[in-house]
Amino acid sequence: MQQKKEMSGLDLVAIIREFQKIVGSKIDKIYQIDDIIRIRFYSSIIGKKDIIIDGNGRIYISNSPPPAPKNPTGFAMLLRKYVSGGAILSIYQYLFDRIVIIEIGRGGKRYNLLVELFAGGNILLLDDNFEIIGWKDNIIQGTIKIKTGDHYTFPDEVFTPLYLNFLKEHLYSIFLTSEKSIVETIALTLGFGGVYAEEICKRCNLDKKASIKDLSDEEIERAADEIYKILSSVNSGEIKPNIVYISKKPIGFFPIEMQSYEKDEKKYFETFNDCIDTHFQIIEERKTTEAERKDKKKDKGSKVERIISRQETAIKEYKDRSEENREIGDLIYEKYMLINEILGIIKKATARYSFDDIKKLLDEKKDAGIKGLDYIKDINGAEKKITLNIDGRSIDLFLEKNLSNNAEEYYERSKKFKKKMDGAIKSRDSFLKELERQKKMEEQEEERRLVIKKRDKRWYHKFRWFYSSDGFLVIGGKDADSNEEIVNKYMEKNDIFFHADIQGAPATVIKANKREVPQTTMEETAIFATSYSNFWKMGAFAGDCYWVYPDQVSKTPESGEYVPKGSFIIRGKRNYFKEVRMDVSIGLSLHVINNITNSDQKDRILEDNINGIIGGPKGAISKRARYFVELEPGELNPNDIAKRVYRYFMQISKENKDIPKNFVSQEDIAHFMPPGNSRVKSMSGYQSLEESRS
Repeated sequence: MQQKKEMSGLDLVAIIREFQKIVGSKIDKIYQIDDIIRIRFYSSIIGKKDIIIDGNGRIYISNSPPPAPKNPTGFAMLLRKYVSGGAILSIYQYLFDRIVIIEIGRGGKRYNLLVELFAGGNILLLDDNFEIIGWKDNIIQGTIKIKTGDHYTFPDEVFTPLYLNFLKEHLYSIFLTSEKSIVETIALTLGFGGVYAEEICKRCNLDKKASIKDLSDEEIERAADEIYKILSSVNSGEIKPNIVYISKKPIGFFPIEMQSYEKDEKKYFETFNDCIDTHFQIIEERKTTEAERKDKKKDKGSKVERIISRQETAIKEYKDRSEENREIGDLIYEKYMLINEILGIIKKATARYSFDDIKKLLDEKKDAGIKGLDYIKDINGAEKKITLNIDGRSIDLFLEKNLSNNAEEYYERSKKFKKKMDGAIKSRDSFLKELERQKKMEEQEEERRLVIKKRDKRWYHKFRWFYSSDGFLVIGGKDADSNEEIVNKYMEKNDIFFHADIQGAPATVIKANKREVPQTTMEETAIFATSYSNFWKMGAFAGDCYWVYPDQVSKTPESGEYVPKGSFIIRGKRNYFKEVRMDVSIGLSLHVINNITNSDQKDRILEDNINGIIGGPKGAISKRARYFVELEPGELNPNDIAKRVYRYFMQISKENKDIPKNFVSQEDIAHFMPPGNSRVKSMSGYQSLEESRS
């Protein structure tokens, strides 16, 4: 049974009736995701929801809309320009056709968002006079090209159920003039679609393939009565929305009980909209699951394995062609007398005749039974070449070369293919080693146990801190007391001290652990030290920063000098990073790795104990957190920004069953907030910033 994927005219009657509760709602943002238009609106009755308009033939309100893209399309921007902030004035279906019109009022003007839900349909923005302002595609009704300012032309009217009092009379006139079968007339002419057309025939006990002309008046009356009954119940809201399952697979959504599926499993809903929304959620989930299953299956044949497979094929081909050319070279010498005789005959002929004439003469002499000429398969005058067929082998011989040179040509080809084969074997063997290495790594990874749990408390958690991209721990003070503690208690002789070139900045230290510190870590630490300084509080987007060695940092003043608490005297050369950009990202790290056996990793603590909220430069945070928020100096106070980031991470936590309760706290987020006001620059890994703000 084919799965129902589109809405019919009858489905639209049911859904548009339910849409009346959102009339008066205010339109917020509009997005386009491929063929889908997503309209976010706010209703005082049902709250903030999204209308989904799918160009593949469906419209409904979704509880789980597709995620908004990072960048809006041109059509989405056009719709936002005209109707964002406007109110939905009415929603209606054009006659019984699969056309829906959403009338929107904004700034004293009226607009019509017209949706064609049939094959080759379109989505258009029209003004109050139905003149075209913009469109998703530049063709309507499958074939008609349009341009801005054109007046929208509706399809020809065939059937309308709007006046039930005259419905039966209207149906009779359509039936009596139809040249089609009963099921085609109901499905196509009336617009019910194939599924409902077959249902009506079943209820009326009619042969769906029967021509209208062959039906009796009583049979036509039964069909008209049944159509009237169905339309009357759906129009009045007397529906029983349900999804039909066959073999546990959802195959259709219906506003009425379907006798065609009376023995099949069904799930019922309070509203037809919930029925449709659930149906398509199930389909999308199944698609995702199937895609993941295919990806896993595909991953088993990894990229390296596919390369190896291609190389194995190439090796066989090179080997076969090398052997084939060598065998032809051998055959030329084996049949030396015969081939030489044939070459002599052809060479003599070329002195007197053209190649076209020779072909004709050869045909005549073959008929005369001259020995050897039956072996000639083809003559190529342009290349001065003949092709022989000897012992099932096709042999090309060039007339300007002697027999030995022709044989040598095949031996050279054999050597070339042999060389290619050897190269492919060498390359394949190297990839086999790489595959073996990957499998060993996968086995080692499987031995590691990935868990999500809140990190253990460590000594550096009371400071600001992050792990650099290279795995170095960097700590920074939060106030005068912590600055003093970092320098006096935790800074060691092999570490590196950083400080923004401004009064009011954290004492920042890279914990080197006797290792050479890479440039990436130096740059990330400069960003960290500068971003958590008064540069950020001033609203600056860049500032200078310097670094020195621990023995250059002192609390001992010169005679007559005073060093306040949390400040230090720097002696000797300062090494500057100029115009360091402000960059703070706050991330949600969800994995810790246990059972690490590599001692170098133990020393560096690359991922150990950073599970939970982390903060620092984007380059370092993005490597350890799938979800993170990037900040820049702005207009909102730290508390407001912390709340926004908290809501974002809580939304992620609710949708990830593996994350324990109380894993995210606003206090943890506040710990990594930069000083002064900020704004959210971007949100990565989950949804767009624009959507999160709505």
